[in-house]
Amino acid sequence: MLPVISTAVGLGSRPTSQNSGAGKKDTPAKPSALVLAPTRELAMQIEVECEKLCFGAPPPPSGAGLWTVCAYGGANARPQLEALACGVEVLVATPGRLTDYLNRDLVSLARCGILVLDEADRMLDMGFEPQLRRIVEQADLPSTAQRQTMMFSATFAPAIQAVAKKYLRQGFAHVTVGRVGSSTASIAQSLLEVPAPGDKRTKLAVLVSNNTLIAGERTIIFVQKKATATWLKRELSKFGLRCDDIHGDRSQSQRESALRDFSTGVVDVLVATDVAARGLDVPEVGHVVQFDLPVGDDFDSYVHRIGRTGRAGHKGRATSLYVHGYDPKTGNSALWPDIKNLFQENNMALPPWFANAKGGGGKSAAQRPASALVAPQQQQIKIQMQPVCVCVRMRMCMRVLACMIMCMCARACIWVAFVSECV
Repeated sequence: MLPVISTAVGLGSRPTSQNSGAGKKDTPAKPSALVLAPTRELAMQIEVECEKLCFGAPPPPSGAGLWTVCAYGGANARPQLEALACGVEVLVATPGRLTDYLNRDLVSLARCGILVLDEADRMLDMGFEPQLRRIVEQADLPSTAQRQTMMFSATFAPAIQAVAKKYLRQGFAHVTVGRVGSSTASIAQSLLEVPAPGDKRTKLAVLVSNNTLIAGERTIIFVQKKATATWLKRELSKFGLRCDDIHGDRSQSQRESALRDFSTGVVDVLVATDVAARGLDVPEVGHVVQFDLPVGDDFDSYVHRIGRTGRAGHKGRATSLYVHGYDPKTGNSALWPDIKNLFQENNMALPPWFANAKGGGGKSAAQRPASALVAPQQQQIKIQMQPVCVCVRMRMCMRVLACMIMCMCARACIWVAFVSECV
């Protein structure tokens, strides 16, 4: 952000672009720099860092009342609009809320000389492409030749790079640190094998029986579904762990409260969906657990998730629960080649069961004997659950049989009454 703020100071006296369009309402919100982020939490984090760099600085040379404002959805728009009305030099926003403000002529990008896309690969995927096109191509943002565009991400697939080119100048610079899509040796990665059926209860038994979670250690647990996050928080709380959850079904105030409590140490475990997988920088996160590995072959999410630990020279550890097979809901064999390569790149030992799996080509967890996979505690859980299932099924069969007998008796009574009436 420091180069962005420094450049924005130089753009303070920049005249309004010619493509601002006639007939638009005049607005004091004419930032010289725009930073776009895919999630509310990441946008708020960027705003805080920008405020730190601008603390005690003189007013912006453009005459704006504020150095930075954050605009994001899921919250009351009134405080954001009041801040924008003061004028802003650096606007941090999520695409949805900014698109709404542009449609209502509440923000003008005519003076914007810097465009920053954080987590650019996510911003350019199918979910954000229409909104990004509205902001970059259909608003009054200066052309690529008149602005400086910067994109940041730890992963950048070739297909996404091709899309990104139309937002950049010809001959743009591509700077990489290490291998794009890789991890660092400061994160000790490990894998836990999950037996069939690979559902959330089986995973919880594996997680608990291996003593994976340590009380007092700041831990983020990633899951795929919002309902699973709420369920897992409740179950882990029964073991005495201080937990909270963050996902799309929670209100903005609840999400902010959960993240604040986790950052300040009020809770030790944060159960999250991928809303917390990208960009968030929570200090001293010692452990990341992938309760649910990413669906299909989405290895980029794997890299972003484990990147929440081992940051800024610190050590961290990442634990992933692996389910054999290609079941679209539970199987993780599609990730086998990428996980194997990542472990080998960082000189980390692979467990024998994973090295011999060959991407799910060998025996799957469903084909192996339960005694070879299930820990004693898990066996006990299964033994307790099976009689319950049998009893429930027997009760259902008995009820169906009773209903059939009652129907037959009723028909017989009706037939007897009909014959008696005829006689």
